[in-house]
Amino acid sequence: MSTTIQQSQFEFEIGESIVCIHHDQCPYDAKVIGISDVDGTLNYNVHYLGWNSRYDEKIPVGQEKGKMHKGALAQYIEQHRSTINSAYLVDYDERIKKIALKAKDQKNSQKFSKKARSINSTEMYKKSLDSAGKGVPEWIIKLPSNLLEILIEDQQLMKEGFLYRIPAKCSIDTILAKYQEAMIGEGESSGEEVDRARHASQICAMGIVDYFNTALGYQLLYPTEREQYNQLITGVETEDEGAATMKDEFRASEKYGLVHLLRLFIKLPGLIKYDHHIGDVPKHIAPRVDEFVKFLSDNCSDFHNGKMDYEQMASN
Repeated sequence: MSTTIQQSQFEFEIGESIVCIHHDQCPYDAKVIGISDVDGTLNYNVHYLGWNSRYDEKIPVGQEKGKMHKGALAQYIEQHRSTINSAYLVDYDERIKKIALKAKDQKNSQKFSKKARSINSTEMYKKSLDSAGKGVPEWIIKLPSNLLEILIEDQQLMKEGFLYRIPAKCSIDTILAKYQEAMIGEGESSGEEVDRARHASQICAMGIVDYFNTALGYQLLYPTEREQYNQLITGVETEDEGAATMKDEFRASEKYGLVHLLRLFIKLPGLIKYDHHIGDVPKHIAPRVDEFVKFLSDNCSDFHNGKMDYEQMASN
């Protein structure tokens, strides 16, 4: 005699993951793979995960109490540890340790791989922009991963036909002002040496911005940005009287933002190396540059909004 099966009348559903007590009285991960009628008796068809199907069980509906349990295996073991076979627990705990160790190794491997990709991307980026001369500069500015990601995204967006919005929502001059404020209000420590170091950091940052204003037009632009730049330095006529901007009055750091400043950091060591007027300055300013870079990294979300800072280039 067949029995009509209605899913709503059962405590466990087909496809539900459960914990099932095997004949050895130990719990295992299992799954309800069906409900069948055997000689007029409804049975849960239970498959033990990772086991051969020959170990599948048919458990009569109504007799599942104490045999089938809802929830995850780890939760069941935590709640019933005192009643479970000790040999089983030793084996289970050992397997959990191995799984955790493997997961940790994979995480470390992924972290190392990501770091390696960042390093490779930095080198590729440097090569793609570097036109300052041959050779590798002795001084290298190490950008944190979040700043590197901004540069890599910038390069990709340029390839896809986007332009950085000018004027930037947060200009380099604004960033510099915020950095100077941070240096003034940093900590409660004071003293001649501390004040001298802070002053040196401020002067260094100002010098970097001045260098940016000099280098932007001939070192830091992609070819697709040239027209945009030329319009800025020659002035674009508007209805506002006196709105035209002459080249000798143009200050790039008032218009451009974080992305273009980061491009400078990639090229700065090479530019300085071939500037014979600077001499042995890098070893003196390197710590100050690192402080400025750290400030940019810690606050980059205030200065950069990803793709929102770009616009699609107009088609000709």
